[in-house]
Amino acid sequence: MRWRSLMKLVLLVLVAAFTAGEVTAQVEVAVSDSVRKYKFLAKTARSKKDYAEARTYYGELVKYSVRDLQAHFFHGDMNFRLRNLEEARLAFSTALSLDSLHVNSNLRLYSIHTAGDRADSAARCLERVLLAKPEADEYRRKLADLYRREDRAQEAITHYAKLLERVGEEEEIIEMLALLNQDLGNADEALRWRSKLVVDGEETVNAERLESVVELQLETGDVEGALESLFKLAVVDTANAYAYYNRIASISEESGDEEVLLRAREGMVRADPQDLQT
Repeated sequence: MRWRSLMKLVLLVLVAAFTAGEVTAQVEVAVSDSVRKYKFLAKTARSKKDYAEARTYYGELVKYSVRDLQAHFFHGDMNFRLRNLEEARLAFSTALSLDSLHVNSNLRLYSIHTAGDRADSAARCLERVLLAKPEADEYRRKLADLYRREDRAQEAITHYAKLLERVGEEEEIIEMLALLNQDLGNADEALRWRSKLVVDGEETVNAERLESVVELQLETGDVEGALESLFKLAVVDTANAYAYYNRIASISEESGDEEVLLRAREGMVRADPQDLQT
């Protein structure tokens, strides 16, 4: 009797297991069919630029295929195009939870954070883009500019310097590096970058830039270099030659350099013959 009861129990377990297996298989087939259906419908709607319909289908697709990175991205992208920015943000965040370096999701999220004045979050998106694509000069420039606007000078310097290594000595970037280092009180570094902007040859020297070099040379204690730059300025910017020679005279008088003082006074007389006192 016990044996028969035991056999019945075994049979019931086997039937239940078989039934459960059948149900599981049927569910898997149904899910697979749904994934194929919604993927096809979503792609078709997207190709027709019917973003509202595509958004609906991608929304259904991610319910059946929760780890489908592309599905989450396109769900976000459709919402982004329809300006449903909060839904888009959530979808892109889900995509990034699957792959934090997914470039397109990071770029879309960067746009959303930028529009919402969330600079820190926007910067993190671009940092991840550059981890995935370190050669993306366009995004490195955006990130450097973002850090500069947010008064994060050291981070801006890091990315401007890396950018300069790739694009060559671009004047605008060198100017940024000089200004940022000057803001941080790194006079030596500021002078190094600023000096790159001063081209040798009297016809090509930019007087304004050379004046800034003079200030940095004096700040770093390079008096001899500052005097040399001032003499060059007197030749380049003849309209202000007297003022440059006068400044040279003041500096050399303080340092007790009689030879340079004499040259400066001779220059002052040449620049203004009416200066009878000099």
